[in-house]
Amino acid sequence: MKRLAHLHILIPAASLALLAVAIGLTSYATLQAAHAQTKKTVHTQLRERLNQLQLSSELFLQLGLRDHLQQLVASIASEPDLIRILIVDASGRIITSNRYALMDRPWHEAAKDLNTAQINAVQSANAVRTEEDPQERYIDGYAGLCGHADHSVLRPSACGFIAYRANLQYHFKLTDQALRQQTGYFVIGILAVFVILMILLNLLVKRRAGRIIAALQAFVSGTRDARIKLDLNDEITLIGTTVNQMLDEVQHNERDIVDQRERLRAVFDTVVDAIITINSRGIIQSVNPATERLFGYERGELIGQNVSVLTPMPIRKEHDQYLNNYLETGERKVIGIGREVEAVTKSGDSFAAELSVSEMSIGGERMFTGVIRDVSERVQLRQAMEQVNAELISTNQALWKSAKTDGLTGLANRRHFDDVLDAEIRRAVRQGQPLSLLLLDLDYFKQFNDHYGHYDGDNCLKSVARLLMETCQRSGELPARYGGEEFAVILPHSDANLAMEMAERIRAGVQALHIPHRQSKVSDWVSASLGVTTYAPEGSEPIRARAIIQAADHALYQAKAAGRNRICQADSAQHASRMSSVPE
Repeated sequence: MKRLAHLHILIPAASLALLAVAIGLTSYATLQAAHAQTKKTVHTQLRERLNQLQLSSELFLQLGLRDHLQQLVASIASEPDLIRILIVDASGRIITSNRYALMDRPWHEAAKDLNTAQINAVQSANAVRTEEDPQERYIDGYAGLCGHADHSVLRPSACGFIAYRANLQYHFKLTDQALRQQTGYFVIGILAVFVILMILLNLLVKRRAGRIIAALQAFVSGTRDARIKLDLNDEITLIGTTVNQMLDEVQHNERDIVDQRERLRAVFDTVVDAIITINSRGIIQSVNPATERLFGYERGELIGQNVSVLTPMPIRKEHDQYLNNYLETGERKVIGIGREVEAVTKSGDSFAAELSVSEMSIGGERMFTGVIRDVSERVQLRQAMEQVNAELISTNQALWKSAKTDGLTGLANRRHFDDVLDAEIRRAVRQGQPLSLLLLDLDYFKQFNDHYGHYDGDNCLKSVARLLMETCQRSGELPARYGGEEFAVILPHSDANLAMEMAERIRAGVQALHIPHRQSKVSDWVSASLGVTTYAPEGSEPIRARAIIQAADHALYQAKAAGRNRICQADSAQHASRMSSVPE
């Protein structure tokens, strides 16, 4: 009887224990669902953040604005969920990071925990990828830095990348705090209800509970007609009402959980990227508001349609075939990779879009979610950068040409002549081939200028320059303006005989120009004297360029001393000279 007298305490206590277990299981399931949604949201936010960083970083790198890139990293270093960010250039060195100790170091030494396979993947496709730590401590994001898909702008040889590590536990902590706060309010309400229930049991239900106990004892004793006398307004009805109130609290808690999911859904619906879910047949199952804004369709117009309606006609016919091929073979072209595609709005206007597709399974059915971003401005910027780059290349080529070309004659200038002669001497030594040099001086050119004027003198130099360019046609042969009325010709792979033949063609060609020269003492026309030398490599040590020039200059001096309008050849072995006279 003593134990039965305490049933009014034991029964509510047991009910409270069972309810606590139910609340605990519900809270655990709710926590798991909230964590799963949190991970999905963090993945989406991280991809958006990486897309923005990728665009800004490519622009700053292409423009050489590394200080701006460091300022960009400094501006996001205060993000509460940021663990580490690395921006790595094409050489594999860390340009900037929120950790100063890692800067200007090779990434594979400073950050060995990065996923090399993910890095290779985003560099190959200039894409964005995210992956989470198996222990759910963090989420790593990777983005390629390649300029564009075919890697042909500014950095054609290699790609850099961005590595961003977000603290997943930080987001779990925020979710847990919100759930604990809601659960705390709910538990307080439950306890308050049970306190009230205990008071009611003690004050109002004790007598009725005694009746119930007495009836039960009588029934156990064999009195089968023992019944509990109840009315519509007894304590049992009050208990039922209280239980209903408890259920209302449970429903209210469930509504709070639904509200939390709706808030997450609201965040999902307000992202700037279009998000479309299709089934394995390519039929659209759901779209977010950004899809309606981007493509101009109402949601009801897209649900149930084939997603190919958002693609241009040539691609539209191939879409279903590609999807079927993937389902049969697993061959990926877009899924899990990402690429730039052409999309079409309801009005028929096309635009450049970046498409990322992921696969999932819902209720045993394979589903695909596509994230679409309008990158028209980025494509326009890339095209503008290509145009600027082409203009810079053209300007640099023009500057490079002007830096090595004589402004009057269009021949190589003295600086370019010196560079080429040094290079040809080294090549002659490597290949064991002869190298010849001609020095040409126009006879009595000072008197020509004094008599005819500098304008005619310049025209005369231009005519001789054209003759040299027309005469020197073999690969590697370089005519140059050596200074004033002097010209030089480098003749690779030419022995002494070939050099003399070339010198004679030039000498005869100058005279055949028939440029009048009444002040000349050797001819009625402009004529030229030439010095020729040939270098035959012996051993592995190259001769100094100065020695070859001096030999040719000495031969030129002898040609002048011998009466001009002739050729003199230096002996390449003894550096002596012999003269080849040409009759006037």
